[in-house]
Amino acid sequence: MTNAYEEYPYAVLLEPVDAGKIGRALLLGIVPAKVSILDPEHKFAEPMIGNASGAMQSAENGVARILWKAGNTGSQWCMLQLGGAGSGGGGTEDKVFLCKVTGGSTGAGYNVQLFADGKDNASTGSGILYVAELALNSTIPAGSWIIGHRIAIQTTGGNET
Repeated sequence: MTNAYEEYPYAVLLEPVDAGKIGRALLLGIVPAKVSILDPEHKFAEPMIGNASGAMQSAENGVARILWKAGNTGSQWCMLQLGGAGSGGGGTEDKVFLCKVTGGSTGAGYNVQLFADGKDNASTGSGILYVAELALNSTIPAGSWIIGHRIAIQTTGGNET
């Protein structure tokens, strides 16, 4: 990635792609990727400017939120959240949250614990998540980890802002 492409969307390839060919990539969602962890406190990842392969490094702000990492320093496998990560705002404008389902149903909404700082940290609140994409007879089991968008969550307590 070079400085000329800084304002363009960033995606992570899901498969090797030969030059001049088309391949699958993820622009929005959760994806595993290798990240050079520069500081164990960094919660975001960004492309390394000038790196032609699009390698990523940890940062205070960036194009992806680090949800989980294998280690504290060096090149590590991470689970990244692309899109809606709140990058650039220190996490105060998050649009999506990592949620742990504690009960509920598709029709009534799912009771969830919110984990804005990742599942290895304390819950940052609770709410009811309304999932419109499931059939009414579908269920998400308690204990499942899912991503919820802020507009679909009615907060009910905790430390939400």
